[in-house]
Amino acid sequence: MPWDGQRRGDLVSRASKRAALVAASALIVGLSPVVAAQAAAPPAPPYQQCPAVGAAPGCEIMLVVNADGSVSVQGDPSVGPYDGSDDTLVGIVNNSGKPVTAVTVSGPGSDLSGFDGDGICSGAYGAWAGSASCPYGPTGYEGPGTSFVTSPSLPDSAEVDFTGGLAPGGSAYFALEGALTSAELTARQGPLGCDPVGGPAGGVPDYCIPQDWDVHTAPGSAIGGVEPLNLIISARSTVPASTILAAMPGWKPVDTGTPDTTPKGCLSAETGQVTGSTPVTQDASWRLDGCLGGNWLSLSGRENHARLWQQPVQGSTVGGATFVAASFETACVITKTGAVVTLAGHLRDLVGGKLWHCIDGSQGSFGSNGYNNGANQFLLDLESAARRQHWRVDFRLDQRAAGTGGLGADSGAGTGLGQVPYSARALVVTVGP
Repeated sequence: MPWDGQRRGDLVSRASKRAALVAASALIVGLSPVVAAQAAAPPAPPYQQCPAVGAAPGCEIMLVVNADGSVSVQGDPSVGPYDGSDDTLVGIVNNSGKPVTAVTVSGPGSDLSGFDGDGICSGAYGAWAGSASCPYGPTGYEGPGTSFVTSPSLPDSAEVDFTGGLAPGGSAYFALEGALTSAELTARQGPLGCDPVGGPAGGVPDYCIPQDWDVHTAPGSAIGGVEPLNLIISARSTVPASTILAAMPGWKPVDTGTPDTTPKGCLSAETGQVTGSTPVTQDASWRLDGCLGGNWLSLSGRENHARLWQQPVQGSTVGGATFVAASFETACVITKTGAVVTLAGHLRDLVGGKLWHCIDGSQGSFGSNGYNNGANQFLLDLESAARRQHWRVDFRLDQRAAGTGGLGADSGAGTGLGQVPYSARALVVTVGP
């Protein structure tokens, strides 16, 4: 079986943090030109769009959204990092005629999204104009009306979003990690780009590297922990995932709930991060033989189920990639003392205990276990559907840490629920006519 863990989107190599500032670099984006009665003059230092914070009397870096939609980068060489070390206070002014919803900033070698707790709202810089309303966001680097989207695989880039859009003539400020006075900073309108894996150069990739390769159980679940995303239906497929699933023999959509709190829930709710930094509950839940039939299958360890998350990918004819967390499970009991036992031979533990479905035991990272078996059987059922529908199926194994340099959360092999280890690899499946 071929293995392809090579990251297709090459990031710029890390450069010295002592390179000279490029004070006015711009990246033009494909936006319609904005016709203004009179172009606003670009701001000149000192940049008072930022308050004085710490060692910085104002903005060290100023982003200017120009009338044509491009973004220029200017710097004030008299202003240094606000923390006295390597963090940068950044301002932005919108000199275009349209609201700006987001900009993306990048700086080779800057680690500008490596937020480490010393943001402007960390409380380390005393009182400053605006500090009384801190924090403005979860990282402590946000300014009023701003938020960040980041990716562990893109440490030198960040998407900055503006709540309600930055109005024409308006300004905002925020902070970034990294000494941007000593790196080449570029900026453009629009969201953080996809960090692609697979597919032809410059074409539609199989998927974008997710923020977290593992999914997390819902609060209050009887067994808490993580499970792996172990199969991906490629964004290069030409058959929609919903059509594929509907054709798979025996698989049925089921209700989502937390079984120990919602008895009618056939599959517990878990959260994943395949579209950004915000954890979201699975988009769909599928179970072999449905709810009741799946319960019967669990008595003999043959229950297979899948949680699915959709990831939009630009250019995909089916809308994007589908990430799957699949697993084989066996009926078990969580006793009153919290011990987990198999159902067979432990009927006495039913009294006061909770019925549960436990991941089948393991035989090593690449051996037979509930996670590997779940993904493999899901693929076999998909291939069975493809033969009847005359679809073509291509698949390979990818390293789950592909392109992350080990930075992604739980990106490689690990241990899931019930101490069952999971593989560092995921099946990537492309389905077409």
